[in-house]
Amino acid sequence: MTDWDNHEEEESSFISMTDMMVGLLLIFIILTTYFALQARNVIEAAERVSKVEQAMAVARGILFDRIQDQLDDDRIQFDAATGTIRFSDDVLRFATGSDQIPSSSTEVLMLLADALADSVPCLAYVDPSPTSENSDEIDCDWLHEGFMEQDRFDRDLGRLSDYRPPANSALPPSIWIDAVYIEGHTDCEPYGRSEPDFGNWQLGANRASRTMLFLANHNELLSRIFSKNPDLPGQARDAQRVFGVASYADRRPAHSIGDRGYPDDPRRHADWLARCVSQEASDLERNRRIDVRIVLGWTAGAA
Repeated sequence: MTDWDNHEEEESSFISMTDMMVGLLLIFIILTTYFALQARNVIEAAERVSKVEQAMAVARGILFDRIQDQLDDDRIQFDAATGTIRFSDDVLRFATGSDQIPSSSTEVLMLLADALADSVPCLAYVDPSPTSENSDEIDCDWLHEGFMEQDRFDRDLGRLSDYRPPANSALPPSIWIDAVYIEGHTDCEPYGRSEPDFGNWQLGANRASRTMLFLANHNELLSRIFSKNPDLPGQARDAQRVFGVASYADRRPAHSIGDRGYPDDPRRHADWLARCVSQEASDLERNRRIDVRIVLGWTAGAA
C-alpha cells in the first residue's frame, strides 16, 4: 500500500468522525431547544395561574369591602382570606336548642340580603325573572373601578373584563363565585336524638335553612343567582345555583374548649363533654351562630 493510499484512508476516517460529531451536535441542539420550549411553556402556564389567582384575590377583597361598607356594623367580622362573614353573638343570637331567628336580628339580616344581592351577581350570573318585565339592573362599576385601581400585587392584572367576559359571551369566565354557604353552628351540649351528634347536626342545618329562607324571602334575587350562565352550551353543565346551606354542628367552635381542643373520637370523651357543659354561658352562646362563606372558583384557561 502506498503512502497515498494510507493518506486517503486516514482522511476518510477523519471525515466519518466529523460527520458523526456534527450529527451528535445537531441532536443536542434539537433536544436543548425542545426542552427550552417545554420549560418556557411551563413557566408561562404557571404565570397564567398566578395571575388568575391574584385577580381572584383582588376581586374577593373588593367584594368584601363592598359588603362591609353596606352593613356598616363593627360587630360583624370579615375574613377575606377564608371568605367568611361572622356575626357576633349579640347580632345573631340563637336560644339553646332553637332554630328560630331572633326578632332582634331581622334588621341586620335584611341588610345582609340586600348587600349580597347587590354584590354577588357582579361575580356570578342572575337568571332573569320570568314574572318581571324589567331586567335586573345591577351596578358593578364599583367592582370594575376598584379592580383597575388595585395595587396589592406588583404587576398589572389588566381589567376585570379580561377575566369575566359579558354574560352572553360564549367564552367562560376565569373567575366567578362558585358558592355562598349559609353555615349553621351549635354549641357542644347534646341536643335531641340519642345518636352521637345527630341532633346538633340537624339543629345546625335547621338554623342555616331558616336563615337562608329569610334572606331569600326578603330579596328574591338571591334564589336566581347562578355561578355561570346556564343558557350557554359551554357553561350549562358547570352552572349551579350559588346559595346553599351547610351544618357544622359544634365541630367549628368560635373558641376552642381548653388547651386540648377536640378529641379525635367523634363520639367524644366523657371528660371533654364535662368540660364542655361547664363553660360559661356566654362561651356556649357564642357558638350558636351563623357564618356566611363565599367560595370563588377560577381557571387559568382564559388568562
